[in-house]
Amino acid sequence: MTKANIHSILPMLIIVSLIIIFSSIAIWLVQFEPNIRQQSHSTSPNSELENLVTIPESDQYEPVMAVKEQSDAKPHNPPELVWLNRPFWQLDGLLTDKLPALQLAYQNGDKAAGFVIAAYLSRCNKAPSSKADLEEKFEFAIETGEADLAERLTQRYNFCQGVPEEMREQHLTRFITLSKDGFTPALEVIGSIPSKQYMEYMKLEELPRDEYISARDAFEKSKYQYLTQAANQGSILALLKLSDMNAHSPKHIEESRNKGHTSLSLALANASVAKHFTTNDLVYGRAEFIQSRLYQKASAKEIFLAESLSANMVSKIQKIGHAYPAREKDRWVFTFY
Repeated sequence: MTKANIHSILPMLIIVSLIIIFSSIAIWLVQFEPNIRQQSHSTSPNSELENLVTIPESDQYEPVMAVKEQSDAKPHNPPELVWLNRPFWQLDGLLTDKLPALQLAYQNGDKAAGFVIAAYLSRCNKAPSSKADLEEKFEFAIETGEADLAERLTQRYNFCQGVPEEMREQHLTRFITLSKDGFTPALEVIGSIPSKQYMEYMKLEELPRDEYISARDAFEKSKYQYLTQAANQGSILALLKLSDMNAHSPKHIEESRNKGHTSLSLALANASVAKHFTTNDLVYGRAEFIQSRLYQKASAKEIFLAESLSANMVSKIQKIGHAYPAREKDRWVFTFY
């Protein structure tokens, strides 16, 4: 082979050799990279927690598969609690016949009786106020194919006869009074009412804009506190409502002095407590589904804060010894508004 041929082939051999070498290095890096990542995760501190808090290894989050609300997941040995029933009420007979005994019981400290009065008045407030009003609404319901509504209108009208309009309008203030007394079913009711509806029932919708906003914001602050109180008193319904991140506005979090908490960490804590206590399969599945989704969004710090808060809430509820379920008689609890 001539020197000219050798000089022409040599560059090609060098190029081929370099290609082989670089390909080998690339393959080695691809195989080795997962090991590097795994080692760095197990040995390096979480960057989000540096100078903030140290999480024990056992508390580190491991992603779990989401469980849909229709899940067949079963509660795993929930703690034993006394499950309380909410006050029973139904529209039968005449309210005027029931009121004296209910009012006497409430005056003697029976909060359940006060709740029943408020429940009845909330139904009467929506009942036709006169025979002419009933006939007009009844006819309209029939014309629009709402036979069931027509029947309910008649039932409410008959039940509420003799109850003055002024008293009918007291339904919300009675629920609020019971909430201030810490009665859990009432806390659930006021914690669930839309702010716009509250302003309407309290006849505040015509206030000047600034006053309206001030009154609405004051109610929303109270509403958040009521719902939080209900959750801490064992209301699974309140816990589920507070497992929604949107339930925790930054303003309310700051006002309640939840240092370090975010809407996500608070929602996660409430979902965890609901899942911990419930004995209902559907509620358990929903709580687990929410918890799983929140875990996937949460930082390590938020998970740590949520676990600390949920442990504290669990301890409080266990000391109380009783709770209220989120479902009764195979239905979600009714909150009136």
